[in-house]
Amino acid sequence: MKTVMSKSYRGYTANISLDEDNAIYVGLVEEISESFRGKTVDEALKRFHAVVDRHIIHGA
Repeated sequence: MKTVMSKSYRGYTANISLDEDNAIYVGLVEEISESFRGKTVDEALKRFHAVVDRHIIHGA
């Protein structure tokens, strides 16, 4: 997979790649090593934000 974009949100960074075989975007939040995925870029970004928000709220 090739990285399509790198995005930041609330001090966290994610690299998002396109998994062409499965037609999904896959990302990893670098600072907490948690992954997420989405069928579209917008869906992947929403899930990235949700992962970060959950991490900040729950501290885990």
